[in-house]
Amino acid sequence: MAVTSYAARPMARAQTLTQSKLALPVKLFIIAVVIPFAFSLGPIVMTGVRLILIAIIIPMMAKLFSGKYGRVLPTDILFFLHIVWAAMALAVNNPEQVIQNIGSTGIEFLGGYLLGRAYIRSCKEMIALLRFLVLVICCTLPLAMFEAVTGRPPIIEILQKMPLIQGAPKTYSELRLGLNRVQMGYITPIHYGLFSMMGLSFCFVGLKDVWSTAQRWLLTFAVATCVLLSLSSGALLPMLLQFFMIAWAMLFRDFNRRWLLLLGMFVLIYFLIDVLSSRTPYRVFMTYATFSPGTAYWRAAINEFGMNNVWAHPIFGIGLNDWVRPVWMHTGSVDNFWLLMAMRYGIPGFVLIAAGYAIALWKIGRRQLGEDQILLNLRRAWVFTFACLAFTLFTVHIWAEIYALVFFLLGAGAWLLSAAPSVEVIAAATSLRAPISTTRFATAASAQARPAFPETAIAGATSNDQPNYTRFPPQSRSTP
Repeated sequence: MAVTSYAARPMARAQTLTQSKLALPVKLFIIAVVIPFAFSLGPIVMTGVRLILIAIIIPMMAKLFSGKYGRVLPTDILFFLHIVWAAMALAVNNPEQVIQNIGSTGIEFLGGYLLGRAYIRSCKEMIALLRFLVLVICCTLPLAMFEAVTGRPPIIEILQKMPLIQGAPKTYSELRLGLNRVQMGYITPIHYGLFSMMGLSFCFVGLKDVWSTAQRWLLTFAVATCVLLSLSSGALLPMLLQFFMIAWAMLFRDFNRRWLLLLGMFVLIYFLIDVLSSRTPYRVFMTYATFSPGTAYWRAAINEFGMNNVWAHPIFGIGLNDWVRPVWMHTGSVDNFWLLMAMRYGIPGFVLIAAGYAIALWKIGRRQLGEDQILLNLRRAWVFTFACLAFTLFTVHIWAEIYALVFFLLGAGAWLLSAAPSVEVIAAATSLRAPISTTRFATAASAQARPAFPETAIAGATSNDQPNYTRFPPQSRSTP
């Protein structure tokens, strides 16, 4: 009875999983992400995120490859090789900058990933992480509303007044929808939008049965408002994609191949656009995924001329050197993370990081978790987030704090590859599937499992005499 009710009420079990506390390094890391500050150590610019990760990256790497965090995953190896190849590419293109640049990049990328692998190793720790992350995002909402109306970012203004501390420079951009784009403490409003976006599925899907329905709706609305206030198409796009995937999962919950159907629809739409439109599918997508036709045209030009640089330098890329482009493209900014990886580190550098990302997404998405609803919710939220983010990284670039956060959360989901349904859920599923006997004749197994009669019920009976419940008297044992 207790087992059945445990499975029937996932929230009862979920409440026992909320008692775990988030590790201190993870809390400090997230706070350093949302309040990005920097200070100088001679020629080195040290940020809060780098300071935390540099203190623990070596022990975490040693423990990872010694098996202390479970078996070594293909993604672990591919990400490590990506940093090695990036160092080689910079050594070829910019030997005077290789140590300083690959040090900061490696700490943010590999350190963030290792932090997730090291400190998020169970269902309890994952739930604690998601609760903390969502609440931190919601705490930024009042500051975001103030900045959207006044154009003054409180975090940046406070950091700029502190001695020896550097904050991000304030950006000035045109009003959108009559509001200022919220930068919060980041170098660009896009990063604040991406930071907020990463809490959406985690709140609405991942914390189902942990928080009540009313709490999830309210906090999801707060998270979505933070994304909207960034007024960035690079953040709005993955938010809308997540809402679509949530709705798709709900509408086709009884159809086992719903994700293959969705993938097939996307492929079909791509080929139809390619055949019927005079523009490439990428240009059509950019037209509807940005706030203005000018932005769409600019990003399409970046993609076109950026790929020319990739084909011109396919092995080691161009490193930190300026890329070749028309003179009318006055800025060297590349709003495409995947493209920039190929441009900077060559095709091998891109393949290593993209393959590590894709393998983790595919394997976790295909992991069999039985009927453990808590694990299924966490897995679905993680997959929704990173599937949509992978698509969005074709339209934005990430670096610094957001770079570290993205790969921290990716590493934080790696434990799902070894997760197994809880004992209570397995027992409940087994008991609910057990067939109900409708025969009046006992089977051999049930006869063996039947408890012995008490001695008072068989008093005076010999070892060969058993209670007789038939209306026909037994024959004498002496009768042949």
